[in-house]
Amino acid sequence: MQNAMISTIIIDDEQHAIESLKYELLENCSQILIVATTTNPVEGLELIKKLQPDLIFMDIEMPQMNGFELLSQVENNIDFDVIFVTAYDHYAIKAFKFSAVDYLLKPVNGLHLKMAVSLLEKRKYSFNNRHLKTLINNISKKDQKLEKIVLPTSTGLEFVEVNNIVRCESNGNYCKVHLIDKQTIFLAKTLKEIESLLFDQGFYRVHNSHLISMVHIVRYIHSDGGFIELVDNSKIPISRNRKKEFLLKFRQ
Repeated sequence: MQNAMISTIIIDDEQHAIESLKYELLENCSQILIVATTTNPVEGLELIKKLQPDLIFMDIEMPQMNGFELLSQVENNIDFDVIFVTAYDHYAIKAFKFSAVDYLLKPVNGLHLKMAVSLLEKRKYSFNNRHLKTLINNISKKDQKLEKIVLPTSTGLEFVEVNNIVRCESNGNYCKVHLIDKQTIFLAKTLKEIESLLFDQGFYRVHNSHLISMVHIVRYIHSDGGFIELVDNSKIPISRNRKKEFLLKFRQ
């Protein structure tokens, strides 16, 4: 879509929200061409089939059918990008991040909108049915552990079961994710970014360079300053200033 007009449909059951988003798009995103808007999700489904847009801005909570139900009814594969515009709470926002799905919080901020559209133009992957299924599954897991995470790599996306992640290792501005089947995934993300997603999913930062899954610990060994052995036979050092907190978590 880069260097071309992005044909766009806005679907939101509140007309004032549509007008606000249209204004922000006109002010901040000259590459966006709004081809249709609607407050009716059923009509929105027909507009998608008829106009075949490049991009949809989609509310989630709507009468008749919500945004997820609408997308589930799109025939064949989803071949457009989606940016959800949502008033969802903090937990649900985390589910969006886990699923590598673009979202904007209401009321839409012009700068955030410009950044979202810019990132959409630059990225190497598009929204698809697997994104949708992963997002719906993660949204439904409120107050529970999320099941899947979508990891953007240099070549595309990896859909990974969270329970299959043994540890994450810092490599400068990159991160190496180690899976239980011995596979590794290289990400153009820092360990801090990965930690922000996984810290409340049973993972703990034991060292500046290491984030580990607590469920995959085999043993803690006191010698040599203390280190942790994981199911992949790796031995991970633990920082002195993190040892006390880790041992409290380990004994729970």
